[in-house]
Amino acid sequence: MLAIRDWETEAGEDLREMRQTLYERGPKPEGTMSVQAVPSGPGLPGGAIQALVLSAMYAAEERLTITTPYFVPDQAVLTALQSASRRGVEVTVIVPERCDTVLTHYAGRAFYTDLLEAGVRIAEFHGGLLHTKSLVVDHETALFGTVNLDPRSFWLNFELTMMVYDNGATEKLHARQREYLEQSRFVDLATWNRRPLLKKLGSNMAQLFAPLL
Repeated sequence: MLAIRDWETEAGEDLREMRQTLYERGPKPEGTMSVQAVPSGPGLPGGAIQALVLSAMYAAEERLTITTPYFVPDQAVLTALQSASRRGVEVTVIVPERCDTVLTHYAGRAFYTDLLEAGVRIAEFHGGLLHTKSLVVDHETALFGTVNLDPRSFWLNFELTMMVYDNGATEKLHARQREYLEQSRFVDLATWNRRPLLKKLGSNMAQLFAPLL
């Protein structure tokens, strides 16, 4: 189905009939787990994946745990995370201690102070490569796939997110997130505020490019 979407985007052709035919001939649902596939990218309705992520964040009542290799939140995501924490939700964001893109590394850290002051827990993973993009809401809903929390994933890249409505699957994903936390260090606000001036300037400069990352 995604291949057809790509073809429509690149060739400018309307293949709705083919998509409908494939849907009707596709495998029939089995089991009891409800899963929703949400594609996003150029040629698809703009802002759909961001709206899905924001809806999940605002729906959280007890816990909201996120893992993302690239963390450059826009204002909407930043506000959603702060709002969730301030209404009593345990919000945890797990990011790699070292990012393979220097600009992204510093741009993401420019948002730490605002999040920490709102009570959001930020954990930096040091146990190797963190590539999992996941978001767990409470005990019954989870999102995972290819989407990072950055503008490029929301607006430019072709992405696919799976939304799972199942307690068992959600708890298994959250168990994996807890394993990441065991290999992470939580960022302390007081310590963070005492970081060297050059690192503060680096983050502030990189933040100027955040909308492009």
